[in-house]
Amino acid sequence: MLDKISIINHPDKVAEIIDDKNVKFNGVLMSFNQFGCLVTGWKAIQIYAWAKIVGSDLTLAQMREDKINQLSTASLDSSDEPKNLGYVRKFD
Repeated sequence: MLDKISIINHPDKVAEIIDDKNVKFNGVLMSFNQFGCLVTGWKAIQIYAWAKIVGSDLTLAQMREDKINQLSTASLDSSDEPKNLGYVRKFD
């Protein structure tokens, strides 16, 4: 089963997520942004800030931030050694 998204304040308008760039809404394939603009009537939309997975209380932006924090925490926990960032900075 495919995940579905809706736009904040428009829970009755639901699109199926096809891939990382496209959704299907009312049988029509379109980008996430096209879906958001169609539903809201706006000319532009920050889709991550306005879209939610159906059944979730979090926006895509909040979900993304949570995932980044998880990965960052896991990365820090996996090694006590400092990471080699490929440069050296001298402090006077």
